[in-house]
Amino acid sequence: MQKAASQESLQELCLAEDNVDIAIRGYVASGAGRLAYWAAVVATAGGLYVVSRWLPAVYIYMARRPAPLALADYVQVLVDGKHASIEPVSISGWDGGLDFVYCSALGQYVCTSRWKDPAWASGSVTGHAGLSGGAVEQRALLFGQCTIDIREKSYLQLLWDEALNPFYIFQIASIAVWCSEAYYYYSGVIFAISALSIAVTVITTKRTVRRIRDMSAYVCTASVLRANQWCAVPSSGLVPGDIIDISGLDQPVLPCDAVLLEGDCIVDESMLTGECIPESKAPLVCGDGVLEALD
Repeated sequence: MQKAASQESLQELCLAEDNVDIAIRGYVASGAGRLAYWAAVVATAGGLYVVSRWLPAVYIYMARRPAPLALADYVQVLVDGKHASIEPVSISGWDGGLDFVYCSALGQYVCTSRWKDPAWASGSVTGHAGLSGGAVEQRALLFGQCTIDIREKSYLQLLWDEALNPFYIFQIASIAVWCSEAYYYYSGVIFAISALSIAVTVITTKRTVRRIRDMSAYVCTASVLRANQWCAVPSSGLVPGDIIDISGLDQPVLPCDAVLLEGDCIVDESMLTGECIPESKAPLVCGDGVLEALD
């Protein structure tokens, strides 16, 4: 379900499957506003920059102007009424999959997760010959690779984000106060403990993200029916609507979501559901409404 707001620069969406309300607001860059913002940053000795890191609405208010979504250079994403991010709008060409695509016919952003193959509406799979080369290329461009791409920040980015935490800003202010009172030893202890804490947090976060990224980068080879021919395709190249033969899989894991069309199989879903007992899966029955309701 989605609802267009009265203003053209705002669109509200409700992702019922995730129970999340999302708002997308369009903006364009304001040259005079950005100049005033950075002048204020210099005048406050960086204080305004720190505040805008904590409250992004300050930067958006000063350096951006509301604009219709069709003309926007940036969009602000709000989740349940709270700022999530502000993203640049790519008008031509993009690298990777998209969560939302602007549809000029509707004048709104459309969630790609709502996409459905036209053949599914009639309760049939995507043809008995598989997808054509053109369809595969189009869907790969729209949805990107079948992988979980976890962004990994550099040590410098993590250090910067951690150092701008309100707690450490308070510690810096405390050190300045103690130094003004000639409590240099106490100030040094506070500085050393804070620096050690930041270093430990940055290193731990970096290692954790890298470990998760390595775990999610699993790719195997799958046998896929395309243009009436079975071919070996990396799992990262799978697109929605592909027909896969899992009977000859050499690997125990196929990193994708799939519906069983023929035969039966036993699936270990412990990583998803926590159940230690493998589940038996039955093939999809045409006419039961499952394929028509599939998103």
